[in-house]
Amino acid sequence: MILDFLELDKSHTFVGSKAYVLAMMAQAQLPVPAGMVLSHLPESQEDWGRIEEWWQRQNMAPLAVRSSAFGEDSEEMSFAGQNQTFLNVTSVDDLKNAIKACFKSVNREASQSYRQFFMGEKKEVPMNVVLQVMVNADYAGVYFSVNPTKSEDGAVLRLS
Repeated sequence: MILDFLELDKSHTFVGSKAYVLAMMAQAQLPVPAGMVLSHLPESQEDWGRIEEWWQRQNMAPLAVRSSAFGEDSEEMSFAGQNQTFLNVTSVDDLKNAIKACFKSVNREASQSYRQFFMGEKKEVPMNVVLQVMVNADYAGVYFSVNPTKSEDGAVLRLS
């Protein structure tokens, strides 16, 4: 499955929480940079062509290539940083290499060790990849829905 954020069906939760939430926000017309979800490593020229056509519609803007493994984030754990992300991808060759490396990263030792430690096994999880247009942000931040520094409830927004 290779779908634009705007094409992803609400039942496609198997694409991982990152891809799913970004797609649902885009469909709700929130200001989410354009994106695409890949549920498998493209093998055919047709698949690669669909990706390149989508990118051309984005004016070949620099892309982020990001992992979105199923079960990567949950209430109990987050796999942040365990699978690879590539930023400012600007050529077709670099895009293909980044997509391939991102899919392979689920098998990296760091990712396997994390799963072993927190899940009790190195079981492979389905990997999906998000392609998303890069933006020039004035600010960057992290939002925690529960304050991680205190035992009390409350949200925290940290800008930098």
